Amino acid sequence: MVSKRKDLIDNKFNRLLVVEQAERVKNGINYQSAFLCKCDCGKIKVIPAYKITSGRTKSCGCLNVEIAKNHTWTAIKHGHSKGGKISSTYISWSGMIQRCEYKKNKRYADWGGKGVSVCEKWHKFANFLAEMGERPEGKTLDRINPFGNYEKANCRWADRFQQAANKRTTYLSTI
Repeated sequence: MVSKRKDLIDNKFNRLLVVEQAERVKNGINYQSAFLCKCDCGKIKVIPAYKITSGRTKSCGCLNVEIAKNHTWTAIKHGHSKGGKISSTYISWSGMIQRCEYKKNKRYADWGGKGVSVCEKWHKFANFLAEMGERPEGKTLDRINPFGNYEKANCRWADRFQQAANKRTTYLSTI
């Protein structure tokens, strides 16, 4: 069965140029229209129409590779990578930023969604590192006041016992 979505052909969506209609692709129990697309990098790939038009797929996969390389490069240029493995300090910082700033992060609802923010200075890893220092082994980033924001006066490196005792639910049950 051929789709009526021929209007996509010769249109560009992010890095993808829609070249021609392809065979329908199976998605669960349904079949969906798909198109042969040429990426800016030269790779050709069949992509379902809904992923193209929604912006869910922006490239053949090369964009994700570039983003990952840039993310790793950020860690490397700050000296927080050995043999391609990013340091635990950088991972803690990145997790904090992700939870508080990116609505698509699965933990956003519990941090950014509840109003927890990261001080402007800490949006740069070098500033965070200068104020918090290296992450000690066996410890993770903790907010002293679980209702407060991520900033020097409200953060520490804590072990799992300190973390467990320092939760919003613990504070609310003692009030």
